[in-house]
Amino acid sequence: MTYYQLLAILSSLIVVALELTLRALQRERDQGWFLSMLGSLVGGIILLPFVPFSSFNLDPLTTALLVIAGATWAISIIAEYKSHVSLQVGVGVLISSCRTVLLVFIGALFFGENFTLWDTCGTIFTLAGVILACPAHRGASLAGIGLRLLSIAASSAAIITEKVLAQRTAIEIIIVGGYLIPAVIYLVARPCNWREQCVLGSTKRRSLIGLYAILYTLMGPVFVVAFAFGNLGETFVISQCRPVLIMAFGAILLHERSHIPRQCVAMTVTLVGLYLLTY
Repeated sequence: MTYYQLLAILSSLIVVALELTLRALQRERDQGWFLSMLGSLVGGIILLPFVPFSSFNLDPLTTALLVIAGATWAISIIAEYKSHVSLQVGVGVLISSCRTVLLVFIGALFFGENFTLWDTCGTIFTLAGVILACPAHRGASLAGIGLRLLSIAASSAAIITEKVLAQRTAIEIIIVGGYLIPAVIYLVARPCNWREQCVLGSTKRRSLIGLYAILYTLMGPVFVVAFAFGNLGETFVISQCRPVLIMAFGAILLHERSHIPRQCVAMTVTLVGLYLLTY
């Protein structure tokens, strides 16, 4: 197992904890704009001293790519957080498996990574599992599914942009830019929202926000290093071990147990697909 594969596993464990924390915070009236601003701002400030300013020379194209990466991450995170309002964490993370299929396709198309018959079979199984995980939903749940799909498209664009950026500038600049650029976007776009949310409220909410900030800060460096330098399809598929943990902990800790038999079947089909994508 390579160093980047280990980082992909660590990244997936952090995401598991983040998904559960965010779903719990949604029950405490939190919104994605505020949480995104908080995590991005804290993470960027903490990591700013590690940027090699001696080599801080950004040409116009690199600067534009940084802005694009930051903006697409902002869209992705907001869309995903808002989807937590109407989607159980188990269903949401299975829908996010579509990102793996998309990245495997993009890796083969733009970066010369292999796409085999096993990848084709894996794509079919993965999409079948995702479709099975989404029974006939109504109202807000349909909106949640749409928001997850938007998040997948935006985050895939951000990952591809960061992979290109890794060939043009220092990885520290990419990581810090990925925090601070979205933070500026959140602050400018929804100032009233985050001011209202700054009332910290109960001890439980303060604890969850603190945990969220720590996890979000850790996620950035681990995620960017794993996916900017590792094999794009392989490392992302490794990270898909998280659906099992998220659904299990969602049922145990958050008591989200509706459609559990269907979700288990859907997860099994999806994981078979993800395994075939790495075969």
